[in-house]
Amino acid sequence: MIGQNIAHDSAKGHVTGESKFIDDRAPIQNELYVGVITSPIARGRLDAINYDAVKDIDSFVGLWTAKDVAQNKWGPIVHEQPLIVEDQINYMDEVVGIFATSKREDISLIRNLIKVEVTSEIPILSLQEAKKANHIIYKAPKP
Repeated sequence: MIGQNIAHDSAKGHVTGESKFIDDRAPIQNELYVGVITSPIARGRLDAINYDAVKDIDSFVGLWTAKDVAQNKWGPIVHEQPLIVEDQINYMDEVVGIFATSKREDISLIRNLIKVEVTSEIPILSLQEAKKANHIIYKAPKP
């Protein structure tokens, strides 16, 4: 196989427009759609998520935060990165909550009605700033 072109198994479908994607299939009965709520700031504290405005929307199923997740840390080598913000926001649009709805068309409405309350802090935007602030994401153990 070295030195030979090998066609990807889905290449023909992609270039001919015959590929089937998730949006091409018919919805299944009782299917739920998921949306994410993200941080409006690049750095700070998550104070609260107010979803009172969506509780009475018939299609709204629920909102889940870091407190609702059994394992909230991930990482390719060391599991130190939160899936969902616990309290410290470290980058713009970091996920602070996940919601579900029974109607796909309500995702934007629900997302826009949920309000994220935060305390803004000065963002760290460079390696130099991180070093100066002693903001270490993960400190590797010494051999």
